[in-house]
This record gives sequence, C-alpha cells and structure tokens, in this order.
Amino acid sequence: AGAGAGAGGGGLFGDLLGGPGGGPEGAAPAPGGGAAGAREALMGATRAVREAGRAGRPEEALRALAALARAGVEPDLLAATAAVEACLAAGRADLAQGAFDELFECGGRGGRLVADERAYGVLAGGYGCLCPPLWSSVDLTLERMRRQGLEATAATYNAVLRACMQQGDTERAVDTLERMEAAGVEPDDQTLEIVRKKRILRSMVKKRLL
Repeated sequence: AGAGAGAGGGGLFGDLLGGPGGGPEGAAPAPGGGAAGAREALMGATRAVREAGRAGRPEEALRALAALARAGVEPDLLAATAAVEACLAAGRADLAQGAFDELFECGGRGGRLVADERAYGVLAGGYGCLCPPLWSSVDLTLERMRRQGLEATAATYNAVLRACMQQGDTERAVDTLERMEAAGVEPDDQTLEIVRKKRILRSMVKKRLL
C-alpha cells in the first residue's frame, strides 16, 4: 500500500475523513499547475498540520494530511513527521502510532515513505514526554529503527535524554548515556546542554567530550 492510499483511504485516515468517499469540510481540492501545484499544496498542508499541532488539535492535523492525499498529492517526510509530532504534543499516543504505521513502510506494510532518523526520534522522544511516559514504547521505537537498518546518532539519543530530563528520571538518563557509549555514539554540545542541570549526567557527558 502506498502512502497516498494509506492517508486517504481506510484505516485511521479514512475514519478521520468520514470513511471512504467522505471528507471534511474544507478538504484540499485537487491541485493545479502540475508539479508546482503539488508542491504548493504540500507546503500548505504541512503548515496546516503544524498549526493544528500548536493548537492541540491532532485530529485536525491528520485531516489536513488525509485531505492532501485524497487530492492526489502524497505526503512527504516533513509533513508526515509533523503530523506524528502534532499527535504526541497533544498526548495522543494512539493517533501518533496509528499515523506512523499508516504513513511509513514497515515490513511491507504501511505507507510508501521510509522513516528517517528524525521521524523515529520524534516518535521515541514524544513517547517519553507523555504523562505518564511510555518508556516501553520508546524502546520498541528504537528497536524498530534498528531493524530498518538506521543507526541512532546523538540526535536520537538527545531526544530520549530530553524526555528523561522533562520527567526527572535521572536513572533512565544514565541508562541512555550508557547505551549511547556502548553504541559508540559520541555526545555533542546539545547533549551537554540537555543534561547540564544534573551533575552526575553532566560529568558523564563532559568525560566523553574531553
């Protein structure tokens, strides 16, 4: 199944559009102007997704993406990741995982898009920032990333560390830094900034930065 089919047909996106054949009010019309029109529609949908996310309306963000696909324009990585991020910002882990599974390819299922490190980092970090945090989902997301053949860099570990600090979970932050070291991933200046308020964590990072 392609991303266009997943985002505009059945499943999560089909439900949000009111089912097959239906659609929300103000659904995006089919773009004109060929490739230029498609790019314009995609940019507009991405803006709408982000605005809905900032307003705490994840269903609206997903409708914007689904309407885009229904109009014949496939969401790209930027728009898809923004939709997942909007769901997590609103505390809707169910919508976030559903969107991720429909938009991104996994084992021959899902959409046509191939998730990059940022998409996985958004999902993993977002799970950790929920209240209560879903640490098991963080671990499953990172494992799925590894199965896809993507190696986590400091950016992914920083996303998880940021969640640990937000939750006040020093033990998990220590574990994350230890995993980072075991994987041979060097911390960066952002890592140090994230953990700077905790002496034990700051010391661990500084030791590796020297």
